[in-house]
Amino acid sequence: MTKHRFKTFFALLGIACFLNLGFLRACFQFQHLKWVRKESEAAAPLADKLAKSKYGVWFALRDIDTLGGTTRGWASKILIDTSIPGTNERLEAIKDDVSYDLSKRFAAAWLLECRSKGREQLVDMFLIGKQAALETNRVVMLYCCMDLYMILKDDRVFADTVDGALQVFKMSVDEFQSILSQYEGHQELKGQTLGEQGDRPLDDDKCVRK
Repeated sequence: MTKHRFKTFFALLGIACFLNLGFLRACFQFQHLKWVRKESEAAAPLADKLAKSKYGVWFALRDIDTLGGTTRGWASKILIDTSIPGTNERLEAIKDDVSYDLSKRFAAAWLLECRSKGREQLVDMFLIGKQAALETNRVVMLYCCMDLYMILKDDRVFADTVDGALQVFKMSVDEFQSILSQYEGHQELKGQTLGEQGDRPLDDDKCVRK
């Protein structure tokens, strides 16, 4: 009996060490990703490795915001590419949790749209944009308009100024739903991911909205 207990103890200890090594490896890779975030050739392989790790996904979820986080958008790539179970549910939780700032909630809504191509995610993006308008959150308002326009190609959601964005978000949800009802498919958006407009590091086919 004592011998069996020792075997169990060392087996559990080995599992704990393995899990900790996985966490430490992801931590090191994510920190390295921050250092090389401006160098696509170095950053892309790191992002691919992190997308396959539950710890890599955990770090990416903590990093995302509307401006690309500390990784200039590579955390977004990790979350777009990953097939780790539960990722969508975690993004949903962030999107719906009012304790997070609007920048992070909008990033989560955008990533869910990118992963699922679901119409409901576009509505959620619009609703967060409306909340940003109420709070005069200029960054979230403008990025929301930019991303909705890139998807829908409809001038009614286009804005490149704060005043223009405020006008867009005076639109009711029913009016926005009417725009969606006329939408027949995702427009192509290559090499662009959240927070990296004009200086985006990605040109991966998985970041293409179709």
